[in-house]
Amino acid sequence: MADKEFKLSKPITVHSPEGATDISTLALREPTADDVGKLKPPIQIVTYPDGGVETIINFARVLQYAQRLSSYDAGVLGMMAPRDLLEIANWLGPLFAPLGSGSEAEKN
Repeated sequence: MADKEFKLSKPITVHSPEGATDISTLALREPTADDVGKLKPPIQIVTYPDGGVETIINFARVLQYAQRLSSYDAGVLGMMAPRDLLEIANWLGPLFAPLGSGSEAEKN
């Protein structure tokens, strides 16, 4: 996983002492072990005895990751479109996939 820049589906207005600015991209740095330790996983993968698999996304926690990995606070990032938050969750997802599963395991 590397740093990632997301093209937002709709701009977000950022207010500062210099005035308001619209941003259309959001840059996130790669998460560290410290980030994961402080925030806990935003995604839970549940495997059932019948072989079924379910992915549970904690969107409040995804938003916390976005805040921590960017230079923006909750007031700004809370204005993101839900689909943009889902894109961030999809980017974070492989970090929390069980070992030996998914495309990350295939690369090793």
